[in-house]
Amino acid sequence: MWRWMGFPFSHYIKYDQNKLLKTSKNICVVGAGYWGNNHIRTLYELDALGGVVESNSESLQLLSETYPYLSTYHNKVYLG
Repeated sequence: MWRWMGFPFSHYIKYDQNKLLKTSKNICVVGAGYWGNNHIRTLYELDALGGVVESNSESLQLLSETYPYLSTYHNKVYLG
């Protein structure tokens, strides 16, 4: 058992081990490609997803259907 100043750490850190620790920070994912979808799913499960920025309208629609309360933002890409 870890100790700090003679007391076990559980004396200082109290949390339910059956629940994930909640964070007040929200993360916005830019790009919903292969890895972006993995990040979106994980952050959504951790309740840390603030929103998603994506240039593909079809991907945004699919994300909106999968995660109904997700904030999505369309980013138009100009190649010029």
